[in-house]
Amino acid sequence: MPNGTGQAEATAVFSLIQEWDLAGHVKFMCFDTTTSNTGAQAGACVLLEKKLGRDLISLACRHHIMELIVAKVFETLM
Repeated sequence: MPNGTGQAEATAVFSLIQEWDLAGHVKFMCFDTTTSNTGAQAGACVLLEKKLGRDLISLACRHHIMELIVAKVFETLM
């Protein structure tokens, strides 16, 4: 990929989905919770759903979810 933007990620994933003829079979997406993936307007997940023309079930990586929870606890306590 030329860069790590949501647009570049969504385009790369969509290209592979088309190349492998899987567009009708994709139901879920699993991702880490970086902004480039989860951004509300330019995140790869939103853009990929737009490219596919339908919503997908989102499976955010639990490891990264726990990092967000721990960070919020730390921020609150410190």
